[in-house]
Amino acid sequence: MTAFTELRTQLAAIALCVRWTGWESAATDEVDQTLQRLDADRATLLRMPELNQLTDRLEADGLGHLLDELATSGAGPDAAVATLRHLWWSSILDEAQMQSPYLRSFTRTEHDHTIEQFQRLDRAHRDLNPQRLRYEVATRLRRTRDAHPEQSSILRTQANRKTRHLSLRQLVDKAPDVLMAIKPCWAMSPLIVSRVLPAVRLFDVVIFDEASQVLPHDAITSIMRARQVIVAGDRQQLPPTTFFNRVLNGSTEHSHDDGEEEATPEDFQSLLDMLRSRLPHVHTLKWHYRSRDERLIAFANHTMYNDALVTFPGTSQASPLRLETVDAHARPGQRGSSDEEVSRVVDLALAHAADHPHLSLGVITMGQPHADRIDHALRRALQDHPNLQPYFSAETGPRRRVFIKSLEQVQGDEGDAIILSIGYGKAATGRLPMTFGPLNNEGGERRLNVAITRARQSMTVVSSFTPHDFDPSKLHTARHRGPAMLRDFLEYCSHGGDLHRTGSTRTDWNLNGFEQQVLTALEVAHVPVTPQWGVSGYRLDFALGHPDRPGHMILAVETDGDRYHRTPSARDRDRLRQEHLERLGWRFHRIWASDWFTRPHSELDRLLAAWRQAAEEADRSTPGTPPTRADTDPRRPPHRPATHGPTCHKVGG
Repeated sequence: MTAFTELRTQLAAIALCVRWTGWESAATDEVDQTLQRLDADRATLLRMPELNQLTDRLEADGLGHLLDELATSGAGPDAAVATLRHLWWSSILDEAQMQSPYLRSFTRTEHDHTIEQFQRLDRAHRDLNPQRLRYEVATRLRRTRDAHPEQSSILRTQANRKTRHLSLRQLVDKAPDVLMAIKPCWAMSPLIVSRVLPAVRLFDVVIFDEASQVLPHDAITSIMRARQVIVAGDRQQLPPTTFFNRVLNGSTEHSHDDGEEEATPEDFQSLLDMLRSRLPHVHTLKWHYRSRDERLIAFANHTMYNDALVTFPGTSQASPLRLETVDAHARPGQRGSSDEEVSRVVDLALAHAADHPHLSLGVITMGQPHADRIDHALRRALQDHPNLQPYFSAETGPRRRVFIKSLEQVQGDEGDAIILSIGYGKAATGRLPMTFGPLNNEGGERRLNVAITRARQSMTVVSSFTPHDFDPSKLHTARHRGPAMLRDFLEYCSHGGDLHRTGSTRTDWNLNGFEQQVLTALEVAHVPVTPQWGVSGYRLDFALGHPDRPGHMILAVETDGDRYHRTPSARDRDRLRQEHLERLGWRFHRIWASDWFTRPHSELDRLLAAWRQAAEEADRSTPGTPPTRADTDPRRPPHRPATHGPTCHKVGG
């Protein structure tokens, strides 16, 4: 009897420790099995006092029912922790919605309507700016004419004369106020200013465009005529050179058979270089619009601008960059471009004209003699292709459809497709001389930067050598960056724009919990999706692909995450970014976190419907034709009323 009592006491202690109810009425076999399980898990048994304390705390916090459900379902540790975290964050969200009237009253339809209304009114505000400006100019002109009737009389007299007019310099000197009110904006080169305008302060603002190509002494005559100066330019592009002086003097003409190499133009300090450290306010324009695929600008962005430019991803997984290598060596005694490279460039130009007549074409070379050789060879080839003559002779608006220029002339130009022909090659011995004309000099990287940033849709680089032909020892000892940058750019092109950096091959996406939920839901629905699509600092949260066209992305999906809320401007956040993505061919869809957490299934259905609609629209559209929009200049600034009727003088470099 004593042994039975002792056994009963020990069983009661164990049952109390492990919270085992009903043990007194259990069968002997059941009691034996329970004791065996407890004996097999002695580590947990020893921790039971601590576990009981934790259980009491959880029950005291109202989580007893959760513990019962987890125990009944047999959930493992990971599932139990995930369930607890889900309930914890859901309760925090509920509490935040109860405490915040903004979260409590948020509805997707109302917020989307507010954004659409803002977009419409912001575009209307922008489009009305020309009318407001014309009204301001007319009002100012009327006031000025009333205040200076003698000047109005002089201008009226000059307008009625048929001969013996006053020179522009005399006219501005005699009637400056009324003349500036009639024509508040003047555009001329710095060299013309001193010839046609009197030496007085005529303009409220003088703007120097392409100031990196303006010589300081040429700018003085314009600066002295201004009350305020704005200098605009890019220090990473062409500096002022003697190139055009040499062209006017005829000193760039060389025989291509005598082995003479083109002389390198001399560089000078620009107005931008001189004033940049002296101006009180410096603003950097970061948005890049020219390239329809950011891989066309990614190399320059990383190499020259320290990844500071905001670029936008294109819709195609296929690279817009291509390296065409021709097998060619210079003949003994020959220097410069090879016949094979010239022939390959001509073939590419003819193929572009035949296959893409609706796209413009630019051919850029490192030197003028090579550009001349390509131009002459293309003219000869067109005699055998009369059907392509109209493409090469037609003009589109103020710009020609086709241009062939050296990099000294190409700043300011752009084309849908660009062929960059290097024009230098390996010697007859097979070795690559480290002579690349202007790239070898100080600032050579700036010239290359101009050449590689002219393309809107595609770029083909033609070269008679590969990046592996460079001598590493000579690159390390080179005095300037140009040759090394050329080698890196050729390698970049040989990899198709460094595709391993795009979202298509990444697996280390840094997604938050919200984004991970969206990704998982799309993958379960068998939607081709790539998170963090892009190669620059700005990436799409998700890019959804066409169901039947691998590599063709059709829907940009963005969430209201940290980047959205950190964007300070509503215009950038809710209009410009979306408009530019649509201009590049994307359809756009926004997911609001509050709606996703509240109604994940309905939000997923809405996302899938947008994806299917985007696929249908892509099937109906012509491949390769971007959507057209009336908003061709998304960054035009809002109207600001003039306080003193400013005049503006734009000086072009």
